[in-house]
Amino acid sequence: MFGIPKLYLIGAAVAAAVAAAVFIRWDAIQDERLRVAAEAAQARIETLQDATERRDAIENLGDDDLRRALCERLRANSPTGDVQGCSPSTAADETGDD
Repeated sequence: MFGIPKLYLIGAAVAAAVAAAVFIRWDAIQDERLRVAAEAAQARIETLQDATERRDAIENLGDDDLRRALCERLRANSPTGDVQGCSPSTAADETGDD
């Protein structure tokens, strides 16, 4: 029915098709890995920029502003809202709200 050379030709065609499919899949996997790595690098850059902006903002605060900001953050994270050394009247006095 089929001669030996024809079977070799069909086998070679099937092997080439499988190789092409494997290469295309491998290439798609590589592209996805590069995309994920690029997203991770972008997220890292944004994190570093945010940290730098936060550090600069803190460095530019005066002593009273720094104390006020610290007390506000500590109060927000305290379950009772009461933080030693940060009384509500002190914070109001520091802000100038009378």
